[in-house]
Amino acid sequence: MTRMNGIPVGSTNMGRIVVGLLVCLAVIVPACVEGTAEGHFEEGIAAQDAGNHPRAIREFGYALERDPGYLAAYVGRGISYLAVRDYNNAVIEFTRAIELDPAYHGAYYNRGVAYSARREYGKAIEDFTAAIERDPNYAHAYASRGLAWKKKGDLDKAIADYGKALQIDPKYAKAYNNRGNAYSEKGQSGQAVADYTRAIDLDPKDTTAYVNRGLEYANEGQQPKALEDLNQAIRLNSVDPKVFNSRGNIFYDMGRYDKALADYSRAISLAPRQPSAYVNRGNAYLAGDDFDRALEDYSMAIKLAPEYALAHFNRGLAHYRKRQYDDAVADYTTAIDLKPRMAEAYKHRALAYYYSRAYGRAWEDVEAFQRLGGKMNPEDVDKIRRAAEVARRR
Repeated sequence: MTRMNGIPVGSTNMGRIVVGLLVCLAVIVPACVEGTAEGHFEEGIAAQDAGNHPRAIREFGYALERDPGYLAAYVGRGISYLAVRDYNNAVIEFTRAIELDPAYHGAYYNRGVAYSARREYGKAIEDFTAAIERDPNYAHAYASRGLAWKKKGDLDKAIADYGKALQIDPKYAKAYNNRGNAYSEKGQSGQAVADYTRAIDLDPKDTTAYVNRGLEYANEGQQPKALEDLNQAIRLNSVDPKVFNSRGNIFYDMGRYDKALADYSRAISLAPRQPSAYVNRGNAYLAGDDFDRALEDYSMAIKLAPEYALAHFNRGLAHYRKRQYDDAVADYTTAIDLKPRMAEAYKHRALAYYYSRAYGRAWEDVEAFQRLGGKMNPEDVDKIRRAAEVARRR
């Protein structure tokens, strides 16, 4: 069965994998003395190294009770707040560190990381720039600023910053990966593949660049190469749900729905609360005309992420295929409410309205679809227009 229009498979996880921002703690501290500020600081560092960030936060707090001007303790506590995703408190800690030492580049950098996590990319760029001004050879700051520029949609500035990071550190594999993502988004596939390949050469055990290069190959219609990269990624890391989800998307695009279903199911078993894998498996079921299972998967995705517009839209497609037009209209309407410029939702709601004999509403949706730049089958447009005109005359 051919792929249905209006199902952007894997819209959440088909995107390139971005290597996350690094945190920095590079402050010289005195030797540990039990019960002192330094002693608690060392306990905090030990807790961080063990991954016990709640305890680290407490220990850094004890250090600060004994020495309120302890710069390293503020930075350490900020890093642990980042680790537990308490970005607001992280910003507070790094701001205090900056107040204590305005020349310390690491505090600006880490606050930039926190701002990026809060999606305040303008503030993040300001902080990464401040870090660079204080340390012009700070490769991580350039790379992180590049990622913030990319998030703001300025791909040229992102590429320039990644390039600067690579001038400083030519073996910075993660910068190659992320620059590859920027090139990919610009449609410069050759440069993207070259960067992913360089990242693989530098770090052949990191799955990220294999996945991204595989997705780039898939976009270029080179499915055998794409599968080779995704298979290698799975050999390196067989417990990463994103890799199985991505390979499933490639199998889906090849029309190998049984293979896609197996990979999506594996992704779900590894991360049962990841809604995109349910949407993708639902798409595979829908492609195989298994509408009931498709509905189950879309509904699970919606349960996990009620504001996931694509899940509502695709569930509408499944209801439509079952000729459950009222249910389809309800799902398309929710998708439009969540994402008002989702053109395909207007087109498909128009058809659902038409078959439920709400001709006037169907024509309104055709017009909305066209205003958004959509091009609909002329035969469908004509039949909906004629039906709406007849309905108006009655």
